[in-house]
Amino acid sequence: MGNFAATQTFITPFKYFLAKGIFTSGEINTLLDWFESGAKWKVHKTDFYEQYELNLSSDLVPTHVRQILNKDFISNIKSSVSELLGVKLQDKIQFVAHKLITNQGIGIHTDCPADETFETHRIIIYLNREFSDDFGGHLILFNSKNTSDIHRIIRPMNNSAFGFELSKKSFHAVTDIKNGERFSLNLSFWEKLPSLADYLEFDLFKTTNSKRALTFLIENNVHKSTHSNRRSIDHLIGVANLLTNWHCQETLILAGLFHNIYGTSVFNSIVIKINDREKVKRIIGSRAERLAYIYCTVQRKKLQSIFKEDIPIINIFEDNGEKIILNDVDILNLAILDIANSIEQIGFVKILDKNRLDITKEHLIKEFSLYSSLKKILPDNVFSSMIDTYQKFISG
Repeated sequence: MGNFAATQTFITPFKYFLAKGIFTSGEINTLLDWFESGAKWKVHKTDFYEQYELNLSSDLVPTHVRQILNKDFISNIKSSVSELLGVKLQDKIQFVAHKLITNQGIGIHTDCPADETFETHRIIIYLNREFSDDFGGHLILFNSKNTSDIHRIIRPMNNSAFGFELSKKSFHAVTDIKNGERFSLNLSFWEKLPSLADYLEFDLFKTTNSKRALTFLIENNVHKSTHSNRRSIDHLIGVANLLTNWHCQETLILAGLFHNIYGTSVFNSIVIKINDREKVKRIIGSRAERLAYIYCTVQRKKLQSIFKEDIPIINIFEDNGEKIILNDVDILNLAILDIANSIEQIGFVKILDKNRLDITKEHLIKEFSLYSSLKKILPDNVFSSMIDTYQKFISG
């Protein structure tokens, strides 16, 4: 009860999973008998849906139903959601049942939490005595707010489940019911945000400078922003950890910890405004901030083209007319930073979603070729780590 027989996990276009085998057949019949005859449903209307709802945390839930939907069931579901979506969850929970009848459906929306008082993750468990596609009630996942941009159509099969992270990207809808009724259990959870103490456990943050840098990131809510369907700070720490393991100088490690805070040509979320560069310099030093700033502001394709040029000093002119002069040490540091950035994301993406389109084998081979051409300038340990990582994922 509450344990999944099979699961599939995805991270695009938003983080979600599919599961089945939550209840026994006897438990399903007990729940459906109550839903169909004894439950006191209340209609709920908004501007984009109308449905019937039932509070499953209420004392009005009969004992024989509460014995199925008990604390152990909720705890098992919470643990599964936490593991499959890679998130720590609070004890707080909202537990309701939904019923859709003929001509009822749900328009496209995201359920994106407006602030920390709103739930962040949800699982929907479908229950029905039979299902046919002509019944309607399909869950539609979208790549964008465009209703023709469909990512996936999910059939609400009995004893199956859909869990997901609520975000600005989690566009979904439910098609109108054409026949019968569509029942579901809905458990909503609140993420337990990481604290400064949680991150200080990393060996990376044993020095005074790194602790000060981490504190600055937390104070500026980097742990609340997202990057590739996870927390931005997890990616930043991952990059900095790689640089630490490669025994890079602290200047480069701190640059790695801040390498996308102004936004980049690929990562558009701006965590720290360019106008606040002086604040960042006071935290990580001018040299580290300069590397992070260059990595943020120069187009990545332009940077990678520079890596291939055997030129000791090069001038870069950005769109704003600013002139940046790179010497051979800058180019080496930026190349190592770029490799760490790529490797960290490859490992994350390939483990959780092998279908992600922007990390194809062709993409990996192209990057591998570029980085392999840098053998004469890269430290041996960095080059070896890069070779091992790319060969592993290209061959896999």
